[in-house]
This record gives sequence, C-alpha cells and structure tokens, in this order.
Amino acid sequence: MRLTRRERSILPAALVELADNDPGKWLAAAKDHARQLSGVAESATTAKLPPLREMLANFVVDVFIHILHGLPQAPWGLAARRMRICRGCPKFIAQSERCGSCGCYLSTKTSWKLSECPEKKW
Repeated sequence: MRLTRRERSILPAALVELADNDPGKWLAAAKDHARQLSGVAESATTAKLPPLREMLANFVVDVFIHILHGLPQAPWGLAARRMRICRGCPKFIAQSERCGSCGCYLSTKTSWKLSECPEKKW
C-alpha cells in the first residue's frame, strides 16, 4: 500500500512499516490504532457536569448579577482571553464548550463582564 508523505509523518512507524510490507494486516492495525486514539480523546474531553440543582443555582445567581448590573458585556478581547483560559482547563468539556465545574456554557459565561470562573482562573 502506498502512503502519502503526510500519512507517513502522522502514522506511527509500525503502521508505516506494515503498509509497506503487509498491506493485508495494515487495515486491521490502522482500525485498532484509530480505536485507541478515539478512546484517549473521549476520556480526555469527557468531564462530568455538576448535578442539575447545582447548575441551576449557578445559572440563577449569574443571571441575577448580570441583570442587576444592567447586562454588561465583556470587551471582545477579555471574552476571548477568558475562553482561551477555559480551553486550557482540565474541567473544560470540548464537545459542548461547557465548564465541568459549574456547568455553564462558556461562550455566554465568558462574555458577561461580571461573571467569574468557579476555579478562580479569571
């Protein structure tokens, strides 16, 4: 089996060698490798959300403060910086862009000027 230069640079050496020497075994090995990678990615990005009651309480408090102060929005640069910090946090849930600590949707939480990170990162 002929692999492109890019495929050769991405795949582990063992898979490249199989593709060169035994194309029949290569497909099974590649599928196994993909399964392993998806398991790692899934476990790395799957964080648990807090209980519904706790998420609701967090949301109500944040909305109350946001409304009480006149719905202030964070400047775009501040919201983007907050989002970068969140994406680097181990509690970040990539599939839904939510915080695993408070359960909030981060595109909204980071854009509200007075909201705070429950992990005190911003």
